[in-house]
Amino acid sequence: MLYPKDSPTTESTITKKVIAFIQAVCEYSLVRESKQTNQDLSNQPYITVSSKTQIASVKVPETLYFETELLHYAQFFLLLTIQRNPTLIKELYEYPYLEKLFEQGLILSDNPHLKDRLCDCFFNLLAHFQLANIQPLPHEIVIPILLEKTLDVAMANPDRSATYFKLTVNIVSSLNIAQVKFNLDKLLSKLVRFVKDRKPMERHHKDYDILLDGVLQLLAGLFKRYPSKAATYGYDEKLVSDILQYCLFDIPRRHDKKTIPGPKCKSHSTRSSAYRLLNELAKGSNQNLAEIIKFIVPLHKNGKWRTKSLSNWSITPKENEKSSTGYVGLKNLGCSKFILTLITFS
Repeated sequence: MLYPKDSPTTESTITKKVIAFIQAVCEYSLVRESKQTNQDLSNQPYITVSSKTQIASVKVPETLYFETELLHYAQFFLLLTIQRNPTLIKELYEYPYLEKLFEQGLILSDNPHLKDRLCDCFFNLLAHFQLANIQPLPHEIVIPILLEKTLDVAMANPDRSATYFKLTVNIVSSLNIAQVKFNLDKLLSKLVRFVKDRKPMERHHKDYDILLDGVLQLLAGLFKRYPSKAATYGYDEKLVSDILQYCLFDIPRRHDKKTIPGPKCKSHSTRSSAYRLLNELAKGSNQNLAEIIKFIVPLHKNGKWRTKSLSNWSITPKENEKSSTGYVGLKNLGCSKFILTLITFS
């Protein structure tokens, strides 16, 4: 028993303080980063903890570990309290710094462990109450904030946006957002324009454009939920042709040393996300499907990678790519050992 059920004022007060404490931990993370020096980072001890995403344990800097643990216990107490008394969810709705909490905890913080904990907390909260008998439902309040104001902060901080996109993509893909009120066309127009205007950021397959990957995944989730929009943005706004031409199959052309050649998607992650987006666009519109087939068939029919017998269907996109080290390497001609021997004795 946390506290007597007949003390609603006490419950409400404590819930408000716990939410404020969670936001204070996120804010402290930013303050700590601004004051922390490289020497502080190198001198602090590490704590070994188990990892959800990795088989082996990971070592976490002491400062990041204790920040995360504080957040974890506060979140656990908050979830337990609201599950016990769902009417307390209104304290989250009415928290005046909720947007700031999302921005600091999901994007701006440099503590990846804290960000993952916060991401899991909010997703579990929204998933638990998505069918509850309360009005409004938590995701009806949280989703518009995440997809409008918080999105702008994520796009302005691309290197720190991965956790934000993880949460929003999971929400859009897993929860029933049909009744959520937000400006869908404005959101889709912004994301589609970003994909079309984005310059190539990945120099080779080992590079990773976090922001582009997040936007592609979010678009795929939105078109899965709203397939009626696929034709408008995929065909009319030429998103399909742009993904095919510039994100996936653009032939690299370097105009100068500073310009990164296409395609925009070179890493495994961004290419997979682009293909998933094409899949959702194709399922939502026959026009999109026809556009994809029209582009892809000539590649298979006339591609230089095929043998004369038309039996070789193996495509190796990295075959002609220069190594990330900048060296082209040495191909074994079958006589390299002999050549090295001649050089040694010459």
